[in-house]
Amino acid sequence: MSGTKLLSFCKSDKLENQAACEGYILGVQDAIYSGHLSDKVNLCIPDGISSKNLRLKLIDLIEVFPEIANYGAESVVAKSLHLNFRCKKK
Repeated sequence: MSGTKLLSFCKSDKLENQAACEGYILGVQDAIYSGHLSDKVNLCIPDGISSKNLRLKLIDLIEVFPEIANYGAESVVAKSLHLNFRCKKK
C-alpha cells in the first residue's frame, strides 16, 4: 500500500477507515518492536499515546512533507514514528 492510500484512510470521515489506518500504524509499530525494523528505528513511545494520536501525527507529517506519500505506507509510518517517538540518547 502507498502512503497516499494510507493517508486517504487516515483522513477519512468514516470511523472504520480511521480504525484501519490506526491498525496499520500499530502493525508497523509491532513490526519495529519485534525486530523487523529495530536496526533502523528505535522507539520510545510514552504511556498514554493513543492510536488516534499516532494517526494524527502521521497526517501532520505527510501534510508537511507531501512527497513522502509516494513511498510505501510502511516506510511512511516508520518515518513518522521515528521522527515523533525516537528514543533520546542519554
